[in-house]
Amino acid sequence: MSVGITNYEWTGPGCTGPKRVLVVSQGNLFVGTCETDASSPARQVIFHKLFDKRSSAGLKGGVVDPHFSPDGTKIAFVQDSELYVIPVQGGSAVDGGGGGGGGDRDGAPTPESSSAAVTTPLQVTFGARASGKTNGLADFIAQEEMDRYRGYWWSPDSSRIAFIEVDESHIPEFQIMHQGKEQVVVESHRYPFAGEANARIRLGVVSVPRDVSDPASVPRATLEPQWLRLHNDNGNNEDVDSGGAGGAGGAGGAAASGDDASDFYLARVDWLVDGSVVAQVQNRAQDVLWLRQYHLGDGGGGGGAQELAGRVLLVDKAKYWTNLHKNLRSFFAPPVAASAAAAAAAAAAESGVAEDQLYLLWTS
Repeated sequence: MSVGITNYEWTGPGCTGPKRVLVVSQGNLFVGTCETDASSPARQVIFHKLFDKRSSAGLKGGVVDPHFSPDGTKIAFVQDSELYVIPVQGGSAVDGGGGGGGGDRDGAPTPESSSAAVTTPLQVTFGARASGKTNGLADFIAQEEMDRYRGYWWSPDSSRIAFIEVDESHIPEFQIMHQGKEQVVVESHRYPFAGEANARIRLGVVSVPRDVSDPASVPRATLEPQWLRLHNDNGNNEDVDSGGAGGAGGAGGAAASGDDASDFYLARVDWLVDGSVVAQVQNRAQDVLWLRQYHLGDGGGGGGAQELAGRVLLVDKAKYWTNLHKNLRSFFAPPVAASAAAAAAAAAAESGVAEDQLYLLWTS
């Protein structure tokens, strides 16, 4: 192939329209729609160039980490440290291969195969660009050590996006020398060395308008995020909230001695079926994990100046470290009596913490 495809994604089971696939090539965004050609029984994929990085004058780089909304009507992506949303309808047609121009010989859409797309994305985060921060991208430690490569997550109803703000402005730059070329190339990164300062992380939720086809008509005030508190001021030394979902794994989960309240890791973020957000937060020693839940309310993510505290559903402690996983699942179930939940939590705490446990938590 003469052009590399850096990533692709199909619409999910909640898509309300035709099956689509997104493709990123050289920083440009293409969307293919599976349609039946009247002249052939074979199914064809018709590509449209939805976003051309050349149309965003003054911004660095192209499309990074794009993902369909669950209903398949929108795509979110990061460009130059900020998060954008674009409707899937629009763009200019591109031949996806199999004859004719517009694709390379292996059928990949090429950035030169059509004029710049006219679709303008809606910017939904602000304040990160050129400040040493990023919105919507995973931080280095999350990618390197925690197997988390995403920095934003669509809500199940496609109306909100939870995203992280990563602040690396206080971390010294580390220079990497590339000496294998005619001229030495210097690449600079803000690298968090062991025992030194880590990136500062915030988790926010922003509401996404149903119609994003006209960004100029969307008031900026409606895009103010609701920030979610990821720690307590006492160094995350907190138990499962009284009246909450019941906690096993050592309900008295104290933070490791000397932990700074703001020095933590955001390991996982998920949406639950009831529209709430849960975050898995670890202390820096990684021997305590808190599962925190946030109920956003109607129109949540509409600009909360004050952090939403949420509540702790589970505290998991380990002698050496708490293992991370991707096995959190959310579903609707009949409520359980508070006495039964309390008894189960007490029994689990009394029996001690096993290396592997299955937790069933009632979140509301």
